[in-house]
Amino acid sequence: MEDIARFAEGDMGAEERAEFESALQTDLDLQADLAFYQNVHSSLKMKLGADADDRKFQDSLSEISKRHFNKKTRVVSMRRYVAWTSAIAAVFVLFLVWAPWHKDLYRQYADTNMIAMAERGDNTTEDQMQKAAEAFNKKDFSTAKTLLEKVNKSEPENSMAQFYYGIALIETGDIQASRQVLNKVYSGTSILKHDAAFYMALSYLKERNNPRAITWLKKIPKDSMLYEKSQDLLNKLK
Repeated sequence: MEDIARFAEGDMGAEERAEFESALQTDLDLQADLAFYQNVHSSLKMKLGADADDRKFQDSLSEISKRHFNKKTRVVSMRRYVAWTSAIAAVFVLFLVWAPWHKDLYRQYADTNMIAMAERGDNTTEDQMQKAAEAFNKKDFSTAKTLLEKVNKSEPENSMAQFYYGIALIETGDIQASRQVLNKVYSGTSILKHDAAFYMALSYLKERNNPRAITWLKKIPKDSMLYEKSQDLLNKLK
């Protein structure tokens, strides 16, 4: 049952290994099974990373195999065993990848819709803000960025346009420019001051610079509506 795994891991004695190698010379199915096992195991090593996790996974498979397979099964029956084991491995890898604690923290917390409202603007600005909001809320950040950039140039004191422009810059990968814009909002007196601080933190989180993200999260005071959310993220980064 575990002959392929034992062979691949170097756990066979000399005589048993010679017998396995002899069978391997003529058994095409066995060759395929060995190659498949090595591929699955290699993939798991990359996903799991730490040796301790890898040992835990192998121990789990061993325990499962003890319950479902006869220990005396010979090498010729390995195709069914490897196929069954690989199915478990695939599910396990997917579980690791999609597990809630492995989700992208930036994406968890960067969930903001743009309010379609101009701030002391004329009809042109209002139209651009409306179109920008429609694009922004559809996650078309490139279009939103272009529209908001125009508003930002024509009305450099429009903090609402600046704030959403900063987010659009983050989403399109222009992190440094986004910080210049968001820092301007934070340094002013806008009601979006703390929102800007939160997204400054997220901009560093996106780069996995947790210390700087933590610094900005700590700038959000207790009386802010974002305080609990910022503290929740702060606790995850500590």
